[in-house]
Amino acid sequence: MQAQLAADRERLAELADQTAIERRVSARLHAKYDVQRAALGRWLVSVYEAGRPDIVTVVFDAHGFSDLLERLDFLRRLSEAGANVTDATLAARNAATRALVRLHDLSVAQTRATDAAAAEQAALQSIGQALAGRQAALSRARAIELQQLSETRSDRARLEGELQSQLAALAAPPETSAAPSGESFAIPWPIVQCESGGQNLPPNSAGASGYYQILPSTWQGFGGTGPAAYLAPKSEQDAVAARIWDGGAGARNWVCAALVGITS
Repeated sequence: MQAQLAADRERLAELADQTAIERRVSARLHAKYDVQRAALGRWLVSVYEAGRPDIVTVVFDAHGFSDLLERLDFLRRLSEAGANVTDATLAARNAATRALVRLHDLSVAQTRATDAAAAEQAALQSIGQALAGRQAALSRARAIELQQLSETRSDRARLEGELQSQLAALAAPPETSAAPSGESFAIPWPIVQCESGGQNLPPNSAGASGYYQILPSTWQGFGGTGPAAYLAPKSEQDAVAARIWDGGAGARNWVCAALVGITS
């Protein structure tokens, strides 16, 4: 999960860099579009003010064949200049529009990456809290054992009995085995906390996702709809997880079950 979070943060940084570059490109394209639009406006005003002679007027006003050819060539170049200005304006507008679309797509991708990183960070914090609680319980138990060993060396049988009791207490679910207030899960909370921290996580490197970190093949095999668990509502994830758990018979489907001392 740490590796996945690091990868998501790296992807988020890349998206931020791409977004910054795209914003600069978009600004330049819009500036170019403004320049071309102003040029088109000036050309239209000049045509309106100067007037554009029709072909009949050009023919009758020409002084000889050579003059006629020069006038016709001038009209052709004038028409081409107007077409070039118009084409350049349209091209600049289309380029600016495409830049805005790319910028929007990058913004959506950046938002999704931010949400995924936040969910994974919350899960890591919950798992870290559970680990800290378990380590504290282990430290307390070991301190008690050492104290008892130093005080009761003369009573070996009693000491061994107390040691077995302490080991049994360590194998039981930790004090943090209760789910957060107002939340319920289809399998024991210590397994959920170890797997996802109680967060609806996106797929990890193995493809497992959701509150219960269910693989796509297992999700579909136990009646889940859609391609992955995290895309379904929690109620459906609860129902599928309950079928997999099967009253404890399916505990082996979660690696964390053995890690927290729950095997059936």
